[in-house]
This record gives sequence, structure tokens and C-alpha cells, in this order.
Amino acid sequence: MRRRIKALLIFTAVLTAVGVWWWQWQAPYRTLTAFLDALQRGDVAALYALTPAYERRFLTPTLIAHAYEQVIKPQLLNEKKIDRIWRTSLRGFFPDLWLGRVRSVRFYLWVQDQRSNKKQLTAIIVQCPPIEERWRVPFSTFLVNTLVGAYVAQGGSADKAFDWAFETVRRLGFQFVASPEGSTVSNSLMEAAGHREQVMPSIPISR
Repeated sequence: MRRRIKALLIFTAVLTAVGVWWWQWQAPYRTLTAFLDALQRGDVAALYALTPAYERRFLTPTLIAHAYEQVIKPQLLNEKKIDRIWRTSLRGFFPDLWLGRVRSVRFYLWVQDQRSNKKQLTAIIVQCPPIEERWRVPFSTFLVNTLVGAYVAQGGSADKAFDWAFETVRRLGFQFVASPEGSTVSNSLMEAAGHREQVMPSIPISR
């Protein structure tokens, strides 16, 4: 009887641990799903609500709405459909199995033109800023990645794609772009609740 109880307790503990791990590992997916749903609906308020607090120092709903109409909608939504999503890490092509210290997860997203069947790649970074402890999507990073994918899809050089993307977002009114790396490379500080917390930096766009 005692052996059965012990085995049951061990099984319950293992099952609970696996369940907790799975729930945590799926958290970036849940945020990604909310982000993609907001994109499909054109819900600027929801997209803004999903951005990290540090990005809102320079990002406004008006900027999101403008970029959505000028870039996101024609490049990823008009007569397009999602072909494939691939989860990776910022360190390589395979996802991190344990998110204990991971602050950023990268999802590659392929969209297919329903007329020409051509595919275009973008990347969505899902972050968990240390001062929020919730998974967020920096919109400006997504915008740059979408522009880079569009440039390459048109036959442009990958070496020149980022320069063109940064110049384009500058013309759209963005003065900064959020860093995709996360808190592991942070070197900026922010006052919060009477003490200083390390947050992810923003990359200034040179004029």
C-alpha cells in the first residue's frame, strides 16, 4: 500500500512539474497568438497594449496605425496568408527548452501571396521584460524585420536590407527601435517606483 502511495505521489509530482513547464513554455505562443489576432483585426489598441513598457517611451498608437497601413497591411495581410511559423531562440535555430533565464523568443513567420504563391519572411520577437514579467511584442522590432523581409523578397541584398529598413522606419516617424536581444545585453537604466531597474535598450536611428 505504501509503495502505491509513494508511486502515486511521485507520478503526481512529475506530472505537475511537466504541466508547469509546458504552461511556461507555451506562454510566448499565447502572446504570439494574441499579437497575430490583433494584426488580422487591425486592432491598434491591442497591438499597443502588447508592447513592452520601455518601448512606449517612444511608441504611440498613432505611429503603430501609420506603420500598419503603410507597411504591415500591404506586406503581410492584403491577399496574404500565413504559411508557416517556426519558433527559434536568439542564439540559434532551435528553441530554448527551458525559459528560466530566457527573456526573448524569436518566431519566424512566412506569409504567402495568394496570387503569385511567393513567400515572404518576417520575424516576431516575443520578450519578457524584467520589470514587467509578462510576455510582450516590441512593435518597432517587428516592423524592421518585416521591412527587411520585404526588401529581400524583392531581390534586394541582405547586407543593405537593414539600412533600408531603418531609413524607412525613420521616415515613418520612429526615432527609436526596440532591441530584440532582451535584458541580457541591456545597458540602459530606468527609474521605476523609487528604484532603478535594468531594462532592454532602444537603438537610436541616426538621422
